[in-house]
Amino acid sequence: MVTWRPTLSCQFNFQPLALLPYRSNIWGEMKQTNSVLAAILISFLTGVCARGQTHSPIPLTAMQQAAQATAVRDFDHGNFAAALPIFMKLAAVGDARSETDLGRMYYHGWGVAADQDQAFELLSQAAAQHYGRAEDALGGIYQYHAIDDKAYYWYSRAAQDGYALGEAHLGVMYRYGIGVAIDYSQARHWDEAAAAQGDGVGYNGLGDIYYSGLGVPQDDTKALAYYRLAVAHGDAEGFSGIGYIYLNGRGVPHDYMTAKQNFLAAGRAGCGCGENAIGYMYESGLGVSPDEKAAFAWYGLAARDGDAQGESNLGQMYQYGRGTTVDIRQAVNWFQAAAAQGNADGESNLADLYRTGRVWNRTTPRRRNYINKPRHRMTRTRRPS
Repeated sequence: MVTWRPTLSCQFNFQPLALLPYRSNIWGEMKQTNSVLAAILISFLTGVCARGQTHSPIPLTAMQQAAQATAVRDFDHGNFAAALPIFMKLAAVGDARSETDLGRMYYHGWGVAADQDQAFELLSQAAAQHYGRAEDALGGIYQYHAIDDKAYYWYSRAAQDGYALGEAHLGVMYRYGIGVAIDYSQARHWDEAAAAQGDGVGYNGLGDIYYSGLGVPQDDTKALAYYRLAVAHGDAEGFSGIGYIYLNGRGVPHDYMTAKQNFLAAGRAGCGCGENAIGYMYESGLGVSPDEKAAFAWYGLAARDGDAQGESNLGQMYQYGRGTTVDIRQAVNWFQAAAAQGNADGESNLADLYRTGRVWNRTTPRRRNYINKPRHRMTRTRRPS
C-alpha cells in the first residue's frame, strides 16, 4: 500500500544534509531487528488497516467497479501511469474514491505533474459527498499549512462521517489543543471510536493517553497493551511507544535491547520518532557504546522524516559540533524547522542562539528532554495519505 512518509516543509529552504556516513550501518542494524518484530513489521508494511468509509457514495456499474479495482491495485503497487486514466474517467462521473486517489496523485506528483490546486479541487468534490478519506486528506492539507481551525473542521467532518483515521486525527487535535481547546475526554472518545474500527492510530493515541495520564490515571500496563495493539493494527508509532516503555523502565524492567529493537522497527517504517530515540541512545550510551557520529546520523534520519525532536536534536549537534563540525547556520535552520512544528526545545534553542549571538562551546549545559516520550505526535508535516 502506498503510504506517505513525512518530509520537511519547503518553506525552510536550507541546504540538504550531506549523505550521512553511517547510513549503510544504520540500515544494517534495521535488518537485524529480531524475527518477531520483523514479522509484525512485514504485516504492517503489507497489510490494509480498517479505515472506515472506503466506498464511494455514487454507485458504479459492475464494469466500473472492476476498472476501479484494477486502478486501485496499480495505485497501491506504484504503477501510477496505469491507474491515472481509469481514475480520471471515474472521477469525471463523480466517483469519490477515484476523485480522492486522483487528488492524492496530483498533490504528491505521483505519475502526474504536481498540481495542488487540482488536488484540492478533486478532494473537495469527494468531500462534498461526505467521503471520509477525502475529508481527512483536506484536514491534513490545512494542518500542513498551519491553518488549524480548518484542519479541525475537516477532521471533525471525517470523524462524524465514520472515517476511522479521521476519528483518530480528531483525537489528536483534542489531545494537544490543535485548532481547538484541549479536551482529554473528547480525545479519548475519538481514539476509542477509531480503535473500535481497528485503526492503529486510534490505539496509539490511547497508548499516549495512558502513558502520560491525560485525563485518566497514568497506567503503564494499559499504555503498553495499546501500543502493542497499535502495531498489530498497522501503526508504526506503536513500535516507538513500546520502545519508550522499555527505555524508561515504565512498568517493566529497563531493557535497552528491546527498546532499540522497537525503535529500529519504527524507523524502518519511516517513523522519525524511533530514529530520534536511537540517536539519543547512541549519544547517551544507553545499551550501546557512546558514539556521537552515529547519534548525528540517526538524528539526521529523524529530521529528514519530519520528526520535530529529531530536528531540534540535529540542530544541537551542529551547534556544539557533536559528531560533525560546528555549523551555526545549519543549527539555526534545524531549530527553525522544529519550532515551526511547535517543538518547545526547538523554540528554546533558537531563542538562545538569537539572544546570545555566539557559538557555544561543547561544555555548555544542555536542557533537552530526551528521556520522556514526545507528546506532540501530530506535526505540521502531515500530508494527505
